[in-house]
Order: sequence, then C-alpha cells, then structure tokens
Amino acid sequence: MLERHRLSSEPNSVAELGPGDSLGVGLAALITGTENYYALDVTRYANTDRNLSVFDELVAMFQAHASIPHDDDLTVVKPYLDSYAFPEHILTPARLQQALRPERLTNIRANLTNPGAVQTAIGPQI
Repeated sequence: MLERHRLSSEPNSVAELGPGDSLGVGLAALITGTENYYALDVTRYANTDRNLSVFDELVAMFQAHASIPHDDDLTVVKPYLDSYAFPEHILTPARLQQALRPERLTNIRANLTNPGAVQTAIGPQI
C-alpha cells in the first residue's frame, strides 16, 4: 500500500501506537530491514517469551518467502490486499539478503530479550 501511494516501502523507522502484547508488526518491519522500531503504549503489555516466539515464526516465514496469512481466522483483518502472495517485488532477494543476515537477526533477538541494553552499529534497535 505504501508503494501505491508513492511512499517508501523501506522506512528507516517505524512507530506503532498501541501494539498491545505482541510486537508482531514491528518485528516484521525490523526483520525486513527497518532499523528502528518504537512501540508506544500507555501500559507495558509486551511478553518477551511470546515476542521471541513470534520473531522466530516471522523469520522462518520471510526466509521461506511464505504467502501472507489470510485464513479463516484472519478474514476480518483489514485492509484487504489484492494479493496475499509473498511480495517479491518489494522484498527483493538483495533486500532480504541484507535484512536477514545472521548477525542482524541475533541483534534483534538480543534487543527483544533485554530492550535497550544492546548498543551496536550493525543492527536495529527496539
């Protein structure tokens, strides 16, 4: 949808208002190349174990170029998309190779385990 509105599909930073107990949207952004993610909520809901599990599932999905989930449980999720196929025109092989570097994923995981404690020049901050 960003491309459709002539916006960058490679933002450097993403902010999410009210992520609740799952940082899935932000994790997907980080896994695909965003460098900074800000989860803004009035109450600290985040569950580290759950978010590590979501992170691992998302990494596997992006590595496998899996289609976007849209089964019966997700039919109420909007906006509806024209296609639920893996967006290879956005997540190109070159972009994914850079974004899915093992040291980068390790850094994201470390930040999930201990937010704000990891200081590095090679990876994203949560």
